[in-house]
This record gives sequence, structure tokens and C-alpha cells, in this order.
Amino acid sequence: MEGVGMGRQTWNEFGEKSSMCLLILTDIDDIAQFVGKCSVWPREAVPSNNTDVTTTTAPPHSTTTQEPLGINDCDFENMLGPFCAWMVAEGDNTKPWIWWSGPPDTVTPGPSKDHTYGTESGHYVYVEAELEDDPASATLYMPVMANPHCLRFWYYMFGELTPFLTAGTQKGDINELVFIRNGSQGDFWHPATIDLQFEGQNFNVTIMAYWETASAGIVAIDDVRLHENKCAHSPQDPEAIHDFEENGSSFSLVDGSDLDWDTMSVGHMARVDLHKYSAGDVGQIVSPVYLTKQTYRCYHLYYYMSDVSNSAVLRGYARLTDDGSGVALNMSKYSLFLHRGDEGDSWVSKRGRLGNVGNFQFIIEAEVVKNDSRAIIAIDDLYFPTDECLVMIACDFEHDMCSWTNTRDDDVDWQLMSPSDFVPGPPVDHSENSVTGHYVGLLGTYMPENGGYANLVSEWYMTSILIPASCFSFWYNIAFTNGSLTVSAEREQAWQILWRLESGPDPAWHYAEIPIYQEEMFRLVITGVLAKHPDTYLALDYINYDQLNECGSGTVIPAIADVVAQGELLIFFLCKRSTGQEQ
Repeated sequence: MEGVGMGRQTWNEFGEKSSMCLLILTDIDDIAQFVGKCSVWPREAVPSNNTDVTTTTAPPHSTTTQEPLGINDCDFENMLGPFCAWMVAEGDNTKPWIWWSGPPDTVTPGPSKDHTYGTESGHYVYVEAELEDDPASATLYMPVMANPHCLRFWYYMFGELTPFLTAGTQKGDINELVFIRNGSQGDFWHPATIDLQFEGQNFNVTIMAYWETASAGIVAIDDVRLHENKCAHSPQDPEAIHDFEENGSSFSLVDGSDLDWDTMSVGHMARVDLHKYSAGDVGQIVSPVYLTKQTYRCYHLYYYMSDVSNSAVLRGYARLTDDGSGVALNMSKYSLFLHRGDEGDSWVSKRGRLGNVGNFQFIIEAEVVKNDSRAIIAIDDLYFPTDECLVMIACDFEHDMCSWTNTRDDDVDWQLMSPSDFVPGPPVDHSENSVTGHYVGLLGTYMPENGGYANLVSEWYMTSILIPASCFSFWYNIAFTNGSLTVSAEREQAWQILWRLESGPDPAWHYAEIPIYQEEMFRLVITGVLAKHPDTYLALDYINYDQLNECGSGTVIPAIADVVAQGELLIFFLCKRSTGQEQ
């Protein structure tokens, strides 16, 4: 059988230009057509002038042995049938999944490499939502299933307002969603493992991206595997997804804990409700010993923290051990992360560096810090990837707010903005130097009548005696006469102002650099204060925290924002006034 793949540009029913691949099998009367890009196939084909020979890109190469594909599996690598046995839903308000390799030609950046091979020539499928799109969905489905099945796949979600991604079962108009994700999950691939139960016959298995309101983002899928029987769980394998589906992923409550974590709860997660506990109560759960087969540079989990009373702290630790002995509340361990504050009714992705070199255990701790707590904390889907740990340290705000978040106890929120929004602000952003670029900002017009403030907070950072100093930098563009911009370091029991600007310079982009010297875990807090006024604003762009290197200058930039120097300057002026030297 011979074949030729030809690509052309077409317009779909949404009025968007997309790539269409037309595959013609020359020995039989078949034509296959799908949305996506294709190369000439087979690898060598003679062009119409019969003078030159064209070759396609070399096939993907990976040093990892790939798991053989089953009848219901798909790695999206076969151009003869890109979607394998999976079907793409069609109809009103649907969008097609697009078959692709390398970075997609989209507004929102997508994956630069596939998951199967980790190369630009490997394939995956994606769908993009743009702000002007009407509500829509894109669905992959496998028809007519019965008996329990295990569904596994890798997904990528990135963007300013990323669509929902769901997976589950469908019978008629009834959908049972077992897996739900929403919001940007970072610029990397994530695994999903789902047990599907079928009661009766004629179910579809579905993987669906959808949006009901204005959305802007990419959802991509790769390496879909669907096998009969329940998913196999490997509680001591660091690379497995520890999702609390079976025996609580073998996590156990640490003796002496005041808080009673439930690792066998309905919904399959580790969960603790703090309303019946008092300030000072602590509870820990500990994993089984994870057997190290290679270097695990990273941990990844999802946490849920509903805490409008700001009354609890969530911490993560690891400990090196071969046999798991010596487990106690005060066992020797090292800190990985800390979180406090309300995240609302949503799951939050958390990824950080691990640095283990041997067998280890993972410890989750919750502590009540105020009486009358109403906090609920949960953990799910813990795993340890072996690839390079991609922890975001710089943010250009082009597609999301990275790991920076708003707090819930201030007056307004920092918002992603663009000069094209036609609101008070800089004429161009800094990162792209463009009217269509993005930054994060505050507007005086949205402040309360008596003025207000907003906090933008980083994730919690670990410290190390091996790295005595680090560097925080950003660009700012501000216009106000009554307000301030402050950078502080928040620790568990302390608060330190590092940098403060109390006058608005000319409305241009300015660079700020702050040496960071902290001896315990902390997070950075950027506080903007504005009076209510239609023309005032604060804008920030390209925020960068370099955890491994000191600032090149070694001093605060600009010097007037040095809080110590400002204090000395204030004393100087007060002294001059008291002696009558200044009017």
C-alpha cells in the first residue's frame, strides 16, 4: 500500500484558519482527512516535477522503551489513523481535536514536545479556546464499553483562562465525570489515572475539554491507554500516581497526631476537617517508603484548602529512610512546602524540587493556628516525575499569573491587563514591548471610596545554608500621587518589609532588584495601595525570583526604595524641620 499525505489550509465552521491533512491511499479508493498538520508520507515521495526527492523529518527518537499499545490505546503517532480507535465528537458547539507535533500555531503557547517521545516530531492532540469563542466542547470518546476499566492519559493545560478538562463515562445524555481539572496547570505534561465503573452496557468513555464562559488557553492530550479491569496501584513506586483510590495509597496517620486525617474518604483523597480542633493541634500522615530507582528531582501534588478563617497551615516534608522506622511527629525531616490561606473551592497544583538521593517517605502535616477553625484541607494525586524539575521562577504574565496569587482578605485583586484593554496604564507591556502584551496591574478607579490595597503573593520558598542570598527582580510602571508599592517577606511568625516606593515616578517601565536574605521558609508579598481615582494605576511585569544566585549589584535598586535608606532620609528631614532649616 502506497500513500501520500498533503497539507493545506482550510477554514472551519468557526471561521478560523486551521491545518487540514488529506491522506490518499493510492492502491485503494480511500481518502482520510483530519484536522492537523501532516508531512509527506511515506518518508520519501516523488514530487510532481519528478526531479527532486523530498524527505520528511526523521521519526521521533526516545531512549525510553515505550509500552506496547493495546487495542484501545493511542499515542497519536500513526498518520494512517491518528486517533486510533478513539472517535472525535461532531455536532453543534463542538470543536475538533487537532493532531499536531511541535509547538502549535496558536495564540496561547502549547506544548513544545509531545509526551510519548519528548521530541518536537512526536505527536499529540490539542484544542484551543480564544476569548471571542462561543461556549463549546471538544470530545474524544471510545464507544460501547462494559465492565470496570482503567483509563490513563497525559494532559497539558496552559493559558490565561484555560478550559475545563474532564474524563468519565457517558450513556445517552447522562455524563458521570470521574476526573475534573480547570485552570492553568503549568507548562508541562501531567499524568491522570482513573478507575471507571460501568453498570450495564453501552457506555462511552469520554475525554472532554469544554468552556461555558470566555476562555483563553490550550488543552492537549497524549498517550491515552484504556484497559479492562481496575487500575494497578503501586504504593511504593515514586513514579506511580498516589491517588488514594486503593487503601489510601498506603498512607498512615502518624502516632501522636491530634488531627484525624481520613485517607479512605469518599471521593478518594486524604482529607481533614479542622472545625472540631483547637489552636496548636497538629496531624501528620506519612507515605510508605518510596523505593528509588533513579533520581527524582521533583514532587507534584494537588491540594485543596478552604480556609476563609485563615486558621490553618499545610506543610510538606520528606525524610530519607530505607525501612520506614522512627516515624513520629518530631522525626527528622526536611521542609518542601508550606501553605496558608484560603484557595476557595478549587484544587491547586503544587510542584517543587525534591532533591532525594535514596529511598524516602513523604509527610503531609496540617496545623490549626486559630480556634474556631472552619478549614478543610485535602491532598490528592501525588507523584514524583524523573524529568527536569520545571519550577517557574520568572513570570511575564503573557498567559497566566504563574505561581502568583491574590489573597482573599484585601480590597481588590491584581488583574492580568494589556494596553489593548484601553484602561489607564502603560502604552506597552515590558516583556513583549507591545500593545497586545500583558502585565499584572491595579487601577485606582476600582478602589473603595477611601482607597484600598491588594496583595500579590508568591508560593512559599525554602532556604538553604548553602545559598545564603538570592535575588528578586521585577519591572514596574506606576502613576499615582497617593499610594505605595511594597515588597515584603512573610515568614510563619514574622513579616519583613524589603522594598517600598511611596511616590509614583514618570509613567515608564523601571527596573527593581532586591537582595533576599532569609533563614527560614518564606513567601514574597507585593502590596499595592491606591486612592480612588480614575487615572491612577500600578503595573508590574517580568517578575523573577532567582533562588540560586545573588543579585549582581548586591544592593537595592532603585536606592530610594531601600526601606533602611528611606528611614534615614525621613529622620534627616525631620531633624532639618526641627531646626528650622527647611520650610
